[in-house]
Amino acid sequence: MICPVCGKEYGERNRYCISCGNELVANDIITETEDIAVTDKKTSIIDDGPNLDETDTSASVREFEQRSNITHITNNIIDDTVNDNDDIIPFIMQDEIINDANTVPIAVNSADEPFAVKLGLGAVSLVTALLMLSFLVFGMGSYIGMLLTDESNIERFVKQTDLLSIPAESLNLSAVNDETVLDAIYTMSVGSGVTKETIREVYDSSTVKDFLSENLACYAGYIRTGNNPYRLTTDSVKQVYNDNLPLINVLIGTELNEHDINMAYEEIDKFAPVLDVISVNDVSSGLITPLRIYISMPVFITLTSLAVFMIILIFVINKKSSRSLKWCGIPMFLLGGTILVSTFLVCMRVISIDIGSDFASSMIYDITKIISGNLYLIGGGMTLLSVVFLLLSAMKKKAL
Repeated sequence: MICPVCGKEYGERNRYCISCGNELVANDIITETEDIAVTDKKTSIIDDGPNLDETDTSASVREFEQRSNITHITNNIIDDTVNDNDDIIPFIMQDEIINDANTVPIAVNSADEPFAVKLGLGAVSLVTALLMLSFLVFGMGSYIGMLLTDESNIERFVKQTDLLSIPAESLNLSAVNDETVLDAIYTMSVGSGVTKETIREVYDSSTVKDFLSENLACYAGYIRTGNNPYRLTTDSVKQVYNDNLPLINVLIGTELNEHDINMAYEEIDKFAPVLDVISVNDVSSGLITPLRIYISMPVFITLTSLAVFMIILIFVINKKSSRSLKWCGIPMFLLGGTILVSTFLVCMRVISIDIGSDFASSMIYDITKIISGNLYLIGGGMTLLSVVFLLLSAMKKKAL
């Protein structure tokens, strides 16, 4: 485009001349005659201006032309508002509209946030995300505690755990070298005609597992509700032995005499220190009470609600949804992935757990296997949700 008055060239987006305010026309229709008209118009503008001395003519003419151009451009903008509203914005955005010494064009992009604002939002979002992660971690701990004290899981644990295969010394039984509980019981039964196969059959077929499951459930109930369980004593163990005596006689093929029974009672009395150790009276109430509160359903619901509130707060803090999804997705991905990987490694015994007792370590492996289904479900769901968040964040950021 070219101005038919002053001859200045512009791009296709301009509709009016910046210098003189005349409407621009296509470059190919300007003729030599119109160039002469430009010269005549400039002369007429100077002649119509104020009376000037010859020495100030040049500066005064420029000032008069600028004021005339401003008025002309303003009138053209007002006329163009009615006729063609779409062309106003490109025209106004030109930084040369007013070529006045006291006017400085300023370009402002409202979509760009100042660095200080971004830094502040990032810091607050980081703290909120860490709080969300903390609530999720403590919520998971509370949920795992409820799983471990569930009676159905305890029953599965007792049936799955082979107590006869654990080291005898872990239960304070007299043992030689690395004898198991089965070896120790067999040693104590020498002379009674009882074999290791018989001991295994008695353990699998008698009510021993039911007895252990019932007592462990009572202890779990104590942790969960505070109700005192039945005290585990040598007399209760002797009662279990008497209840299963007919089965024992059938399995060994002979009837045990009174001497054999009394000898079994003496061996049971040796378990008294073990029973005292696991007695509820020796468990510190100062530790059990906070644990009972922690694994309660109200605490679990509260922690979960706080985590959800942190997620909502992240979306409120960040105006861009893509950034909010990222702040929520990354902590959830870390926690969910950690749950999945840790559960797998423990169940596969890739991670070696040494807490000072082979029996306790074996219990941890067995307990993890029992609740692994719940852990995989939670960890997988959390990881999947975090991946969805991160994908949506990337898609929204790309769209923007």
